[in-house]
Amino acid sequence: MNNLGLAGKPRRAVSLGFEGLDWDRLVDTLPVGIYTCDLSGRLVQYNQHAVSLWGRSPNVSDREYRFCGAAKTYELDGRDLLPEDTPMAKVLRTGEALRGYELIVERPDLSRIFIQASAEPLFDESGAIVGGVSCFQDITARKEAEIRDRKLLRRVNEQTALYQFTDRLYRAETLQQHYEAGLDAIQTALRCDRASLLFFDEMGVMRFAAWRGLSQAYRAAVEGHSPWTPEETDPSPICMTDVEAAGLPESLRETITREGIRALAFIPMVARGKVIGKFMTYYEAPHSFTADEMDLAVTIARQLGFSVERKRVADAQRRAEQGLRENEERLRLATQTGKVGLWDWDILNDRLSWTDSQFAILGLDKEKVEPTVEGFFALLHPDDRDRVREALARTLKDNAPYEIEFRIMRPDGRTNWLFANASAFWEGNRPVRLLGATFDITERKEAEAQRGLLVAELSHRVKNTLATVVSIAHQSFSRGQPVDEARNSFAARIQALAQTHSRLADAAWSGVSFRTMLLDELAPYLREDGGNVRLSGPDLKLNSKTAVTLGMAFHELVTNAVKHGALSRPEGCIEVTWTLAENQLSIRWIESHGPKVSPPQRSGFGRLLLERALAADLRGDVQLNFAEHGLECRVSLPL
Repeated sequence: MNNLGLAGKPRRAVSLGFEGLDWDRLVDTLPVGIYTCDLSGRLVQYNQHAVSLWGRSPNVSDREYRFCGAAKTYELDGRDLLPEDTPMAKVLRTGEALRGYELIVERPDLSRIFIQASAEPLFDESGAIVGGVSCFQDITARKEAEIRDRKLLRRVNEQTALYQFTDRLYRAETLQQHYEAGLDAIQTALRCDRASLLFFDEMGVMRFAAWRGLSQAYRAAVEGHSPWTPEETDPSPICMTDVEAAGLPESLRETITREGIRALAFIPMVARGKVIGKFMTYYEAPHSFTADEMDLAVTIARQLGFSVERKRVADAQRRAEQGLRENEERLRLATQTGKVGLWDWDILNDRLSWTDSQFAILGLDKEKVEPTVEGFFALLHPDDRDRVREALARTLKDNAPYEIEFRIMRPDGRTNWLFANASAFWEGNRPVRLLGATFDITERKEAEAQRGLLVAELSHRVKNTLATVVSIAHQSFSRGQPVDEARNSFAARIQALAQTHSRLADAAWSGVSFRTMLLDELAPYLREDGGNVRLSGPDLKLNSKTAVTLGMAFHELVTNAVKHGALSRPEGCIEVTWTLAENQLSIRWIESHGPKVSPPQRSGFGRLLLERALAADLRGDVQLNFAEHGLECRVSLPL
């Protein structure tokens, strides 16, 4: 290698005993790479060790090689190091030395090494910079050792985080403490910006349970989305290194990027062989997920899922046991009446225990009968036997509530009604015990049946009474209007009254719907398209007194409309609206498109009923307007 002396002030030569030694050979023997560049950065000279480090011998006449002879260079973080940013380029620009710069060199065979480079400017005799010289050496072994040490430190930190996570789960007393421990472990071990925990609810919908750094709007927008169903048994994590390139639906992608999320991962949590939820990691920049990260994420998810499920089961069992203890105390007192029996079924060993009151309810002698499940089913009424078996099977399979009414056929020949409920206790995924109570509800059932008979009898008697009224009416009208007309009119009114009574009887005299009452009166005159009658108002239930009086009043309005008003013509129309405010009912009846209307010369029965009966019976106010286009009636009364 020729002419590698540093230009500058002349220095006094010192004899070191190397006289006659070839300078180029001496430079080539050095364990460092050396090369020079002119002021433009063109490669001028280099030694043999530089060739070894670059993995090639650049042609110095080729202007492609500027500032360095390597095929490609990178920063330590992997970013491209452009030729104009290399140490030699910086020295030539600034005229100042640069020492100890670390970078990565890529060889033509695509192998890479770490090097440490220093560069010095070269000056001519006048002190002007004319080029530069660089020395560089391979530090790959040292850097790989550092990387191994960094990985070891990271692994130690990860193991420490896992230990602390496991310890916190062991000590956690509430689900929220489990969630907080999980979020801390996720963010510490996986170095993510944000994180969240979601679990399937009872309806199989994925819901947020805990989170860090997520807005309410984002949670509301993405809640319910899940790449898995609760039935999946072997789900795999899902990673999105860059949301922009993930191929998501446009609306979902916009929601995620608006939250400032550029990368994310879904990690399934599994317990008892099924997916119970997931945790998510979020990054504010694109992120490459390594295999080590995924292994760590799966480990956290496995521990967290198992711990949360165990806590949920324990809480549910504790609540059940507490409730059972309270029920046992209440039932212990209740059994003294002889109407409640307690029973305990050891499912694994198929042993059934009954209290004395249970024997009494079933009509069995405890000295002669051994309690068995099949013996109990033999007492069931044939029509109820399958239903009871199905309810019991659902409880033992799905832990569904066991609550059912059924009949038994006692040995003494009596048929009794019973109500039974029970709680199941589980070990893992199998039921091991069923503890329940049986109530004798025969008296209540008989009372219900008797009440039904009485209501039916009352309805029958009311109808008979009204039929008698109709019969008397046939003999009562002999003056005024023609007898036939009077008889038919009165009979129709009594029939309307009977109709209202029937509605009340069907509802056990608890009340009748105002809308139903109106439709009963208008039904015979409704067109097929329903266009001639319009009803509008809130749902309203009338008591028996109000329903009877208003039913008669609207019967008169309908009858008048059929004879003289809107319903006497095909195009006629009736509109009824009502409102309720501060316990005041306001009703408006409007007829239109019928014949022209003029005020009547005398007050008939219908008008008297409207104006007097409503006022007397219901303290109501009635206003009649015989407008030319059609009758208008306004009714206001307190409820």
